[in-house]
Amino acid sequence: MEVISLLCKNFFWEQQSKLLSGKEKRQKATLVPIKCPMLTTKSMFQIVDFYAEKCGAEKTDDEHIWKLCNLFLLILWDTGGLPRALQFMLSTCCNKLNKNGKAFFHNIKDQDFDKIFKETTITLEENMAYTKA
Repeated sequence: MEVISLLCKNFFWEQQSKLLSGKEKRQKATLVPIKCPMLTTKSMFQIVDFYAEKCGAEKTDDEHIWKLCNLFLLILWDTGGLPRALQFMLSTCCNKLNKNGKAFFHNIKDQDFDKIFKETTITLEENMAYTKA
């Protein structure tokens, strides 16, 4: 079995060498972790404020009411600053579980945040190919 494995390796090595002519050289690829900054709390607030403003969310004392909803703030922090997680969470809130963003922000205190959390998690797993260990 080892002989067959060795012969196969040699065959493929020779074929690869034949394909690579003079100027073409085999390139080495290394996987290097990329530093990708997470969103700060301030950034997340600015993004949600942008959507709240766009959807005509209610304000009190010149601040949006969503900032007073503790359960929404917990889910916001649960995204951990991951841009995709925030995107999917807002999409779940504004498009999937409500008619639109205006309906979500208008009824923010009556939302099922447990369902929002579960739906966001499912969407993350589907789109980001996360697997459970």
